[in-house]
Amino acid sequence: MKTLTKDEFMEAWSLEKSRVIFNDGDIVEGCSVFISDVDSFNDVDEIEIYTKDGGCILEPLSKVKEIIKLD
Repeated sequence: MKTLTKDEFMEAWSLEKSRVIFNDGDIVEGCSVFISDVDSFNDVDEIEIYTKDGGCILEPLSKVKEIIKLD
């Protein structure tokens, strides 16, 4: 396990296995993908998380407190 800064996550673009902790305390695990403000419909940097149960979560990167790369 390794905690990444937002800059490190943006540089990596995607993590096959990750745990994302949001500012409100919610925790989501899955495959995480960075979407830049250029590619975003909302014109903000975003994180897209594909969860184990087949769900997909799309949130602004500003709502993320911590990103952990899982082994």
